[in-house]
Amino acid sequence: MESYTQSTAIEPNLEIDLIICCARTQVDQTTAKQINYLLQKDLNWGYILEKVKNHHLVPLLYRHLSHYGEDKVPPQILGSLQKEARTSLLNNISLSQELRNILNLFQENSIDVIPLKGLVLAASAYHNLALRQFGDLDIFIQTKDVIKACDLLIAQGYEAPLQFTQLSKESAEEFGSGISQGSYDFIHQEKNLTVELHWSLDRKHFAFPVEFEHVWKRVEEVSLQGDIIPNLSPEDALLFLCMHGSKHCWEKMLWICDIAQLLETYENIDWAYLIQQSYDLGVRRMLLLGLNLAYQLMGTLPPQIIWQQIHADEVIGGLSSQVWNAIAYSPLSRSDEHLFVIKARERLMDKLRYLLGIVMTPTTKDWNLSTIPESLSFLWYFILPIRLIQELGDK
Repeated sequence: MESYTQSTAIEPNLEIDLIICCARTQVDQTTAKQINYLLQKDLNWGYILEKVKNHHLVPLLYRHLSHYGEDKVPPQILGSLQKEARTSLLNNISLSQELRNILNLFQENSIDVIPLKGLVLAASAYHNLALRQFGDLDIFIQTKDVIKACDLLIAQGYEAPLQFTQLSKESAEEFGSGISQGSYDFIHQEKNLTVELHWSLDRKHFAFPVEFEHVWKRVEEVSLQGDIIPNLSPEDALLFLCMHGSKHCWEKMLWICDIAQLLETYENIDWAYLIQQSYDLGVRRMLLLGLNLAYQLMGTLPPQIIWQQIHADEVIGGLSSQVWNAIAYSPLSRSDEHLFVIKARERLMDKLRYLLGIVMTPTTKDWNLSTIPESLSFLWYFILPIRLIQELGDK
């Protein structure tokens, strides 16, 4: 195990080491000693500040530095972290109220909803609304409720995305879950917030075909500022988070922290179900990659059966190295991102589906950049391959 993790870890970097030590809700005695040791070093605090902002770890870093490093951290750095952490908390409180309003609105209109990621993770895995940064609301609904939910959000002052306004309701009904990314982003300018409305847990070409009804049967509840709201089961949440992180090449350490915090919180995870689901959905490598990264980042040890599968997969070590090097040094290029995602899939059919999907499916960016009328929509089949070639050639 030691030789495996050593071969996939990033090169020594004191600043990254300090961030990793603080990237958790609780610090044990060994980690506390390491924090104190690192704080004696000549650290690049500007680099640290930039990194924690990019990786959305400001509240966690401030929590531990204010305790262990109050007399060792430059006052202006600690002051900046404190300001950012307070702003994050106020934002989280505002988003929490907005989520409850939307849930009540949808419930009144007979729409079943499962909140995803940010808020529910703060409540269920971090146990503290102040410790998990997020910037928008993610809501999962059934395909049959998409049009009704969109209309309700628009009535509340949200601006519909371009791909929704360019399509007639009849066309949107026809596309249903087949619409490009399986989600719409609604922006409320006055409240300065975004609601991501999902009716598929990810794009069709990403091949993560989890239906709402399946996860709804296993849904649990979590308390959010006194209100009881639905939440994905820990098993389904782990699958979704590992898929989401892999799709985005684990570019934020926060997503790895989410995995570790879930594992720390839920001790009775149904690993048999989780492994079987990952096989059935073709995301086994993504699951193993997320669990391996959580071990490397926070020492969260998965069960032996998981370790055996990690060791048996020769691709995971290389993917883990790419993640850490991108975190410590420079992000992946667009072409490397596509190659990363392809390698993260274990089934040939899923690799091909991903390639075909990014060639033939317009993204939100494509919709925003184009005003092609619906009568000429066939032109997408010529425009999108050109866009992909440009991305793959962009190093």
